[in-house]
Amino acid sequence: MKKWFLVILISLVSFSSFAGFKEIKLHVKKLHQNKRGGGMDGGGTGGMREEEGAAWFYQDHGAISVCYKISPTFKASENEIRSTIQESFKTWSDYVEAKGLYSEYYDDDDNEIPYPNYLKIAHEIKFETCSKDTELTFYFGVEDQRIKDIKEGLHNPKGFAFRDYKDIDAIKGTSKGVVWIFNPLDTPEPYDDYIFKWEDKEYLQTIVNHEVGHIFGAHHEDDTIMRESLESLFSIASVDLSQSPPVSQATKELVLKYRSYLSKIDHGATLAQSGNTYDYKGKIGITGSSEEQMTFKKFFNRAPIGDVSAEFKGQGQNFELIIADDKERKSFVIKEFDNSLLTGSNGKNQFKRVRKVYDPDWDEYDYEIETHFQFVVSMLGRGKINNQEFTFQLSLGPQYFGYFDKGSNETSKLGSGSFSIHYLNNGDWVPLFIESIGDYSEVIVEDSTDIDPMRVPVIKK
Repeated sequence: MKKWFLVILISLVSFSSFAGFKEIKLHVKKLHQNKRGGGMDGGGTGGMREEEGAAWFYQDHGAISVCYKISPTFKASENEIRSTIQESFKTWSDYVEAKGLYSEYYDDDDNEIPYPNYLKIAHEIKFETCSKDTELTFYFGVEDQRIKDIKEGLHNPKGFAFRDYKDIDAIKGTSKGVVWIFNPLDTPEPYDDYIFKWEDKEYLQTIVNHEVGHIFGAHHEDDTIMRESLESLFSIASVDLSQSPPVSQATKELVLKYRSYLSKIDHGATLAQSGNTYDYKGKIGITGSSEEQMTFKKFFNRAPIGDVSAEFKGQGQNFELIIADDKERKSFVIKEFDNSLLTGSNGKNQFKRVRKVYDPDWDEYDYEIETHFQFVVSMLGRGKINNQEFTFQLSLGPQYFGYFDKGSNETSKLGSGSFSIHYLNNGDWVPLFIESIGDYSEVIVEDSTDIDPMRVPVIKK
């Protein structure tokens, strides 16, 4: 692990311009296998085997054999469940392609070569009748002895993806495992049937997407479909907006935003950065704040009218900041940027791929690993926007902050963003761009008719 972290830091420091935003892929050989029995990928079980947390199937293996078992009381039809599974594999395949996980691959002499199929994640599936040879079995509200044995090691799970490591053939790229989704009608919790509405295709798609994400080698990541707990996502999206007395406007907007997140991979953060191409949509700090007003006036020579939005685009070393309000939209080029200091770095892997391949130089099989890394990076630098020089602070990764509404000591708001730019103004760091700033991380409870997030169960993976 120390070796990997050292490689990450060296690579980050050596990048030019917006250095921290390039994805890093590692090609590691001569790793050794540790024995273990089974594990729940993404559930914090630890890396006791090289395949731990990695994708379960690879393209040169061919289509994955899939079956499903459905409880008679599960509120989804067989056709709906079948299409949900198919759609989930397509969603993840499209995401992996869009993020360019296979765009760069080099041999030991640094020569670029086609990305090997034995490290590409399999996404084709074929349905069959369940048998002991089926590679991936989905359980919808069904508990046989296999599921009961797995659940003994978990606390009140609502769903899980479990890979049986004794069934892995690391050379052929085959595995066996299960995905289990609970049946709300089988629990004593009075809110389960209301919150986990599996009869709604989008709700069922959301939890299946999370579990299939583990099959693709994605770990838990806050503010994405892979967040460890899906509790608030389901509970808030399920709020009845037609109740009487009506909910507040702030709560209504929050509920609609959560509903828009259902079944989507990226929410308030990005699960995987897409190489050297950047396209972030965000704001200039907190809506209506003095910082937003000041920054907008700096670029427009007037106060903003209506809502202010911002967008950051980049390709290679070319970067553009687009700021708009209800009246006008302007584009600003960021140029001559010099990152003078890397102030922090924290690497975390996503979409880990592991295969055992023959090495003719050593006349033996070794593990070959590729990992798409997610960073938290903070840098200082100087650059120009429309020939005006700025000192910038750039951050890739979580940006959290809280504040109280003016005149109130009760209503708090919390925002998060996966990419931000601040500039130095008279000794203070002022936001120039923050992606996905909002109230995603906390429910705003304004009266007794609003949501009580403490009354719903936690989904533990």
